[in-house]
Amino acid sequence: MNLKKYIAKSSKYIFGILFAQLISTIAISIIPILTKKVIDNYNIFNKTMIIQYAIAYIVSIILFLGFEYAKKISIVLFHKKYATEIKQDIFHNITTINHSVLNTKENGDYVNAIINDTESIYDNYIYCALELVMSSIAFIVYMSYMIYLNFFLSIIIVITCMLTLFIPKLVGNNLQNKRKAQSDSQAEFIDEITDLINSKEAFNKYNSSQFDTKFKIYNDQFENTLQDLLSYKAYTDIFSGFSLYAINIITFIIGLIFIYYGKIEMSSLIAVIGYIDLVAIPIKDIIFEIITIKSSYKIVDKVNQFFYTNALEFEPESFSKIEIKNLSYQQKSFQLTNININIISGKKYAIIGDNGSGKSTIFKLLAKELQPPKGTIYIDGIDICNICLDKLLYYASKPFIFKGTIKENISISNADGSIKIDSKDFIYDMPQNVSYNGNNLSLGEKGKISVTRAINSQKNFIILDEPFSNIDKKSEQALTKELIKNVDTLILITHNRDISYLDQFDIVYIVENGTVRIRKRGCNA
Repeated sequence: MNLKKYIAKSSKYIFGILFAQLISTIAISIIPILTKKVIDNYNIFNKTMIIQYAIAYIVSIILFLGFEYAKKISIVLFHKKYATEIKQDIFHNITTINHSVLNTKENGDYVNAIINDTESIYDNYIYCALELVMSSIAFIVYMSYMIYLNFFLSIIIVITCMLTLFIPKLVGNNLQNKRKAQSDSQAEFIDEITDLINSKEAFNKYNSSQFDTKFKIYNDQFENTLQDLLSYKAYTDIFSGFSLYAINIITFIIGLIFIYYGKIEMSSLIAVIGYIDLVAIPIKDIIFEIITIKSSYKIVDKVNQFFYTNALEFEPESFSKIEIKNLSYQQKSFQLTNININIISGKKYAIIGDNGSGKSTIFKLLAKELQPPKGTIYIDGIDICNICLDKLLYYASKPFIFKGTIKENISISNADGSIKIDSKDFIYDMPQNVSYNGNNLSLGEKGKISVTRAINSQKNFIILDEPFSNIDKKSEQALTKELIKNVDTLILITHNRDISYLDQFDIVYIVENGTVRIRKRGCNA
């Protein structure tokens, strides 16, 4: 992730922010000087002087408020520009990640990265860096006025301020780890809540206590992690705040000594103390910003992984032969052993087997939904690990539906967003507008959309994992015929063992306990 890119695109907003910060700081810095002049000249006051001081005071306040408002508006525009672009980029990159990498994370990780981690990077890294510059501008302006009032006292204040900058080294690393832990916990919490809400069919007043118990466990875990972070942040705030009081104490004591020895006038000390209160704000901000930036590196690294680029250059649109050679693969207690399958272009394959037999796992490896072992799957003699399948293969195992129209749900499978098939026979009686997650559709309707979407992809090679599990037999038969007619090379994983149904396919593979055999045509599986 190149954060400089997002900053460069918002350079005009950043310039506006820093310019407004400079003018507003200069404006508010005039007030202690006016206070000093009033104290020095109060015994020779006249009406003209009173009017002049009053006008200068009012103009200073108006300039300060006006440019502070301009600064805040520029910050809002800067944030909008950053947030819009980085969220779009992350989402785009997620859609292009190799699926074997994509499937190593839960949905909550991706949602959290787009919604929360991008904001965390802005608040705790990008905006903090901008605030660091703004605070430095304010510090330089205030210190310039203080040096004008008394050089030696200002040097002592500068030295004291420099000592406070060691504070971030003492607390930054711990805060960094706690921020990362809280971000991970938030992603996990999103997944856990989603799981519970997805169980809403089972909700009722008699078993709600069981769901309440699960939620309480998840909620307590998340809140404990958040409490740990906030408690440590409170400690760092107090720790950095103490340094500011140290500056006030040292300035006050040394100022009294200077007055005693005649090195400074009382009005100058009062003005300097006024500037101390102004200097305290940017000093506190500088310490806080350095701590926060240091503590945000792991969040930046976490989001960086979503800027993964697929380095595979070979991207075929067709093939002649796919060979699965001596494929062995273990996932927890399940194991595939020495799987050998040949897939010939233009053929139609059915895959049958009991639940847990390994049929889905084999073809998830072929589709690179899972990372296949090297040297086990070849496309026209090239190891599939070195091939990008995006142009060649369409794979689907779940009938995902998103909010929009039926046409949008079908056309999304095609690169140019068009519908290239006649789908009216399958979706004519469905509502044209689909609600979130397809909640206004039946499971069968979702399945029909999923299959129609696959045909519309226009890919030469399609793998569908149990697409007809919730579709009636008549629709299953019609959709299967459409698949066989419109798809060049088809692999259909199914539970339908009817002889007449399976005989439509060129080859039927039977998967049993992690091994594969070919079914003889016209025979029961």
